[in-house]
Amino acid sequence: MTVDYDYYPGRRRTGSNYVEGMHELPFVYPGQIYAGYVTSVNLYEGAFVFIGCIHDGWVPIRSNDWFWVRQYIKVGMHVQVEVLAKRDPYRFRFPIELRFVNPNIDHLIFKRFEYPPIFGRSDTNYDELAI
Repeated sequence: MTVDYDYYPGRRRTGSNYVEGMHELPFVYPGQIYAGYVTSVNLYEGAFVFIGCIHDGWVPIRSNDWFWVRQYIKVGMHVQVEVLAKRDPYRFRFPIELRFVNPNIDHLIFKRFEYPPIFGRSDTNYDELAI
């Protein structure tokens, strides 16, 4: 098994990770429901779900809520997710935001992120940035 050290959860799949027939980002819309599996969980960012797209979907779960969620979400388990938002992949670190439909754990997530994580930018010209 070869390991791609340049890949991290949420990044666009390229090279050997890319499979012909994967959904591109323009074909993903909010409100769609996908079946996938959990690829990784991160204490400070949330869970990442592969839904057959070039980007892993991001389910935001904050660190305090992992105490309640950890018995329901495991790496490798098959889940159903709904697309909540699709964002610009060049500005946002995780362009596809999801929520779990099955298992439904919305009642266990108490704190939501105020805003999605963005890439650090060196320029601060707000006229050119879409804010």
